[in-house]
Amino acid sequence: MFSSVKGHFSYWTVFSFVVLVCLVCVICVFYRLISAQILRGFVVREQKRSRLQYELEFLKNQLSPHFLFNTLNNITALISIDSKRAEKSMTELSKLLRVTLYQTADDAIPLEEDVEILRMYGNLEKLRLDDSFDYRFDVEMEDPQTPVAPLIAMPLVENALKHSKNPKGKSFAHITIRQQGDELVLETENSNFPKVSKSPRKASGLGLSTFQKRLEILYAGRYEYTASADGDVYRSRLKIQLADN
Repeated sequence: MFSSVKGHFSYWTVFSFVVLVCLVCVICVFYRLISAQILRGFVVREQKRSRLQYELEFLKNQLSPHFLFNTLNNITALISIDSKRAEKSMTELSKLLRVTLYQTADDAIPLEEDVEILRMYGNLEKLRLDDSFDYRFDVEMEDPQTPVAPLIAMPLVENALKHSKNPKGKSFAHITIRQQGDELVLETENSNFPKVSKSPRKASGLGLSTFQKRLEILYAGRYEYTASADGDVYRSRLKIQLADN
């Protein structure tokens, strides 16, 4: 009887040990799989963050020299004509540079702040245009605090203003921004008179190529962008689904 109990005890001891070893092995395998998944996710996020930071820094570097040079030239020319307007423009430029340097350091900023940057930019670009220039900047925001990638739409605004000067007729640039729920739409319409560059290198300010790269990094699969020229009128439309549903 004692031998039977001992044999029974040994059987359950071995069985328990085997089950325990299997359980430990399964836990180890799951732990390694989960750890590898977490590590892979971390690497992907870091790569995306690095690419985004690179694109954003590149964007800022493209904006600052070109825009600053032209605006300072315009303000200098304005000093002898209208000193008060020149002083106001200098103040606006200072504000724009401050928000560009500090507010756009984050991955996302409130939509109203980004729109204000675009508004200030447009007002300063107008300095090189005469009073007959038809400029409209219309905004409809359901939630001004909606987060958006900083300066994502700046190239479209820049393009609309940069190529709108008609040397022989009426010039105009109309910019419309609408936000409802998670949807953001920016539309531009302008007189289309692009300058012909004598240099083989395309100097397009912020650059639409960088603009589209940033869209792919930030809103891949969640944006629609179209642009077309119809005679002397150029139109662009950007639609972004801000939330990743």
